[in-house]
Amino acid sequence: GKKFAQTEIINVADPDEMRQAFRPFIHSNHYEVHSDFGKSILAQYPRRSCEALWEMFMMNHPYDELSVPKTTDWNELREWFEPFISVEVKDESAK
Repeated sequence: GKKFAQTEIINVADPDEMRQAFRPFIHSNHYEVHSDFGKSILAQYPRRSCEALWEMFMMNHPYDELSVPKTTDWNELREWFEPFISVEVKDESAK
């Protein structure tokens, strides 16, 4: 079911237009519209957005923001993401 679904829309278009366009994917008021990627859950909690949302909304427990660096340097971003990816690869290979 959709009752726990949270939809995040990142687009510079009018937020009302985005809400209408994505209505089939939105449950109740469980959505956010951002024109700035940096303010999105994806940017604030990269590769941990589901865990962060669960902790914040279901467990009423704040989750430390991780925030993607504000850079266009792909090497810097790759280096920043590497620890997250390494843990996931390690966990996957343990199965």
